[in-house]
Amino acid sequence: MRQKLFYALMLVLWGAFFGARVPAKESAEPKTGPVLKSVFPLGGNPGSRFEAVVRGEDLEGAYAVWLDCSRLHAEIKEVREVELDKSEEDPDDAVAKKEPEKGKKSYAVVVGVQIDPAADVGAHRLRLVTPTGISTALWLLVDSEPVILETDQPHSTLAAAQAVTFPLIVNGRLAKPGEVDDYSFEVAAGQELQFEVRAARLPKDNLSADPQLILYKPAGSWFDPNRGLRLEVTDLWRPPLGDQPYVTSHRLPRVRRVFQEAGHYVVQVGTVDGQSGPNYSYQLRIVPVKRTGPRRHEHWGPLVSMAHAPGPVAWENRSFTSEMGPDWLGHIRSRSASAIQAPPKLAAVLEKEPNDAPAQALDVPVPAIVEGAIGRPGDVDWFQIQAKAGDKLALEMETPYSPPPFFNACLTLFDPDGKELASNVYWAVGGDGDDWIKTLVPKILYTFDKAGAYRIQIRDLTSRLGGDDFAYRLVVRPQVPYLGEVVAKGVDSIQLAAGESRSIHVSADLEEGFRGEVALSVENLPPGVSVTTAVSAPDTANNPAAKPGSQLHRERHFPEQRSAAIMLVAASDAPPTRLPQPIRIVARPILGGKSGEALPAQEILLTVAAGKKQAGASRQAANSP
Repeated sequence: MRQKLFYALMLVLWGAFFGARVPAKESAEPKTGPVLKSVFPLGGNPGSRFEAVVRGEDLEGAYAVWLDCSRLHAEIKEVREVELDKSEEDPDDAVAKKEPEKGKKSYAVVVGVQIDPAADVGAHRLRLVTPTGISTALWLLVDSEPVILETDQPHSTLAAAQAVTFPLIVNGRLAKPGEVDDYSFEVAAGQELQFEVRAARLPKDNLSADPQLILYKPAGSWFDPNRGLRLEVTDLWRPPLGDQPYVTSHRLPRVRRVFQEAGHYVVQVGTVDGQSGPNYSYQLRIVPVKRTGPRRHEHWGPLVSMAHAPGPVAWENRSFTSEMGPDWLGHIRSRSASAIQAPPKLAAVLEKEPNDAPAQALDVPVPAIVEGAIGRPGDVDWFQIQAKAGDKLALEMETPYSPPPFFNACLTLFDPDGKELASNVYWAVGGDGDDWIKTLVPKILYTFDKAGAYRIQIRDLTSRLGGDDFAYRLVVRPQVPYLGEVVAKGVDSIQLAAGESRSIHVSADLEEGFRGEVALSVENLPPGVSVTTAVSAPDTANNPAAKPGSQLHRERHFPEQRSAAIMLVAASDAPPTRLPQPIRIVARPILGGKSGEALPAQEILLTVAAGKKQAGASRQAANSP
C-alpha cells in the first residue's frame, strides 16, 4: 500500500525558512541522467503494433519503458551500444550551459509498442528506466490519419519520389547529412492541401537544422529532364512538440496551397542546411483543407497537442496564448483563498470600427473582456474605461492565433490628458550593462491616483502588419491577490538511493499583491521516503545583473517570487522501486488564517534505488552457501 504524506511548509513573505536535522546523507550535485535523443518511428494509429528504435545516452541496462498513458504499452526487446554520431553532440536542453560530459556512450534500444484502440490522439511522454535512473522524455505520437513508413528504397530525387495518397502521415528519417526525402502525389484541380513536418527533438540553438518542406511540380528542361518547378505556398509554421513556449528558436513547417492545375506533384522534406543524422526522425502529414464554412482559426500551439493535460506543471498563465474567457476572474479567484463570493462572469465587449482615434474610443465597463483585431497594417484600436482614485486594475492580453514575434500586441494606458501612464513594454538593462532590452509582456498592473476617464490603445508594435489572425482578447479587471505558478524549476525526475536525500527548490509566484502564506504538500511518496525542510545557500542564478534602478516598474510586469528548499529523504531500509512513482507537489494559499483550495502544482517522477547496505546484503546473500 502506497504511503501518502501531507507535509505543510510555509512560505512567509519575508522568506525565512528553518531546517530540521536530516538523518540521511544528502546526495551531491545531481549528475546528468540518461538522455533520449530520438525515437523512430515517431508514432502510429490507435490499435497498431510496431517496433521503435530509441536512441540516447547512458541507456546501458535499460529494463523498462515508462509511458504517461495506461492505453499505451511498450517493452524493451534489445539494448545495444552504437557509435556516437556528430549530430548527437549537442547537449540536452536541461544541461545546455554545461560542457558535454566525457565518457558518455550512445545506445539504441529496440522497443515493442502497442497502442490500444481507445488511446487518446496526441503526444504522449515516453521514458526509459535504467539502473542509474529514469531518462529524459520524448514524445510518442498517436495519430488519427493513416500512418505509413517511408520506403527503404532511395527516394531523394523527384523521379524516384515515393508515391503516397492523402490523407496520411509518413514516418521518415533523414539519416545521413544532406539527405532529402521526396514524396509524390496526385491532386485534382482546385484542391487545397496542408502539409506539415513534425519533429520531436532538434539540436539546441542550431537554426540550420530546422526542417524544411518544399513543393515541386515536375517540369523538366532541355538541360535536366528531372528538374522541378518550386511552388509558392502559404507558410503557417508551428513550434515543436511538447511543452514549448510560443517563442522558440526552431520552426516546424506547416504550409498550404491551392493547386489550380490537376496533376502530379512532389513534396520534399529536408533541413535548412542539410544537417541530418540518425536522430532526425520526422512525420510528414498531408491532409485536404475543408472550406465548407467560414474560416476556422486555430489557437496557437505545437503541431501536435499533448494527449494528457495539464502537464507536469499545472499552472502557467503568463503567456500571450493563455486562454481567457468570461469566467477568467472566477478562475483566478479560486487561487486566492478569499472568502468573497464568486465574481460574476466578465462582460463581453466586441470592438467596433471606427475606433482609430482617442475621440472614437469605445467605452468598456470594468470588469470586461474585449475581443478585437488589428485588421490591417497601421490599424489602432482605442478603448475607454472609468476609474476611481485608488483603483487597482490588471490589464491582460491574449493573442490566440498569432503570438509574438508575429503579432506584437502593444498595449498603452493614457490619462485623461493624453499622457502615457504605462504600457506592456518592459524595460531592463542587459548586454554588458549599458543596453536597454525591451520585452512585450502579456499583463500589467496599475494603481490610479485620481478618478477620471482613461484610454487604452492597442496596436501592432511594428504597425506594418494586420489581418484576421491579428486577433486579441483584452481583460480589464480589478486586481485579485492570488497564488500563481508554483514549481521546482528544472526538476522533472529524481533518483534516490536508500539512505540518501535530495533537496529541491520550489518557487511560488505571489500575484497582484498576495500577502498570505502558501502551504506546500508532497503527496504519494513511496514507502521509506519522507520529506522535511532544508536550509541551503540562496539561489543567485536568477538575480538580475543590471544596476540598481535599471528595471523600469518591474512590479507592474512581474509577480513577487518567494522560494523554499524541501528535502526528500530515503530511509536506509527504503525498498527499491522498479518503476518511477509520480509524486505531487500541492500548494494551498492561506489568507488571514483561512486555507484556500488545494491546488496541484507539479508532478515529479521519483525512483528509489538500493543503497550500499542493501546492495552489500544482497551480494552477501548471493555468495552464502
